Amino acid sequence: KEKFFFKNELNLDDDSNYLIYVGRLEEVKRVMDLTQIIKNIKNNQVKLLIVGKGSQQDSLRQEITKNNLGKRIFLLGEKNQEWLSRCLPNASCFVATHTGRALAEASFAGLPAVGYDIDWHSEIIEDGINGYLVETGDYITFAQSILKILNNKELAQKFSNNIRQKA
Repeated sequence: KEKFFFKNELNLDDDSNYLIYVGRLEEVKRVMDLTQIIKNIKNNQVKLLIVGKGSQQDSLRQEITKNNLGKRIFLLGEKNQEWLSRCLPNASCFVATHTGRALAEASFAGLPAVGYDIDWHSEIIEDGINGYLVETGDYITFAQSILKILNNKELAQKFSNNIRQKA
């Protein structure tokens, strides 16, 4: 791993756990749920990188400001494949509210995932084996599932190995 190659670019610290969402910022992708999920994680050292752009970008920015999450959620815009391939292995968990190819890419990088049990997510995320699937819209269980991974290094490593194998 190239430990936090993006730290200087984004002015981030080494002591935090970085979650990542990659996808279009559109209503169908349930991106507005991301602020609610982070609100339910009371640890300020857990931060979310959001990679993508779309029609909900301004609404998401407003929601981040309204909930005082500007130091925990970072809207990064679009990034190229090289950037993503360097970033994904350095994150702690992939957040899949409703993603497509990005979930597969995160899996190839060995990134444990928490996702809504929606569409095809269950084809990659096996609940309790390589990540967690939660009921769509259940922000609290989603947040708790992320914390289970972040707070248990052995579990995180097991999920990492298993999701890479699955991919």
